[in-house]
Amino acid sequence: MNHKKFFLIILLCMTAMFSTACSENKQSSENSKNSAATNQVKEKAEPKKPSYKAKFKILHSEYIFPYSPDTKLSKDELILKLSLFVENNGEEQLRLDKSAFNLYEGDVKTTNNIDITAADSNEVSKELGYTSLNPGKSIEGTIYFLVDKGQKYKFAFTPDGDQEYAPIETEIDGKKLLDSAKKLDDPAKALLAYTDITIFGKDNDNFEKLTGEHKREVISEYRESFAKTLFNDLDITTEVDDDKKLNHLIDTVQHVYQEKTKVKAVTKAIRRGEAIVEANITPIDYEKVKKQVKNRHEDYKKSKGDDFYDDDLLVNPAIKFMTEEIKKAQQASTEKTVQVTMYNDDNNKWQLDFEDDGLLDLEYFSSFHK
Repeated sequence: MNHKKFFLIILLCMTAMFSTACSENKQSSENSKNSAATNQVKEKAEPKKPSYKAKFKILHSEYIFPYSPDTKLSKDELILKLSLFVENNGEEQLRLDKSAFNLYEGDVKTTNNIDITAADSNEVSKELGYTSLNPGKSIEGTIYFLVDKGQKYKFAFTPDGDQEYAPIETEIDGKKLLDSAKKLDDPAKALLAYTDITIFGKDNDNFEKLTGEHKREVISEYRESFAKTLFNDLDITTEVDDDKKLNHLIDTVQHVYQEKTKVKAVTKAIRRGEAIVEANITPIDYEKVKKQVKNRHEDYKKSKGDDFYDDDLLVNPAIKFMTEEIKKAQQASTEKTVQVTMYNDDNNKWQLDFEDDGLLDLEYFSSFHK
């Protein structure tokens, strides 16, 4: 073998060995990188331990108003009431307090430190505050969150409040609860229905549906009570024989109220059996009307002479004067705010309580004239 061939064979062997070594090192390096990356992903994706200690279920959810009208809510805020079932599935005692229950609107955690008296005073014993459950035991109770109505919420329950365990989560669709929110307006709607058929003298098709009262009976009682109030204002001590003139006067007053007064009503609080409705009323300046009627009445008596004391003969002129002057009534410059209590009957209707006192003895009705 000549020298050139020998050196060529040696060179080829060395080249092959070098290539094999480089390939093995590269493969080893890639395997090392892949292994590190796999471990990193595995470390990031590793979940928290499952919450095996307990299970829970939302039995009922609804929007409610605060118990007290002094609790301030923004336009879109309501209280979300959740009725829960919680069972201890672990082998040790399970501690519960409010920190175990959390609600999120998107990424924002809502507050659940609502004062129970601001929600429902009759649920005090059922509120899920601090308690302990022995293994195998369960409890039902309520918890409250201040929320924006109609949103999507995520409810998270962390047994023992232990962050080592993944919370048990469930979704709540607030849009599906909006029907319960609509019913919260019923007390205010009922009050305005009473206002329509009495103060304003106009029909309201939903009156009996909202109140459960007989429309004709309420209208009759109102007109009778209103007539007595007018008689007192006119210093009439005798009965009015001319029903036509009296009814014309009442109709005229109702038309003036309808045209020149304003009222808005909102439900502020609901507790068992009753609701607080806040009414903002812009009344008419009734004092000025009464003053004008009185002056005309006195002038009329003087025109008949000093010996004219026949009350029967003063009735019709007094009604005439009131009918004419009430049309000139002006809207008062200031608004009046009145809180009205509405009572819930056995059929879930909202009513005014005017059995002991006349309808017009309620502050709400007298607030339409200043």
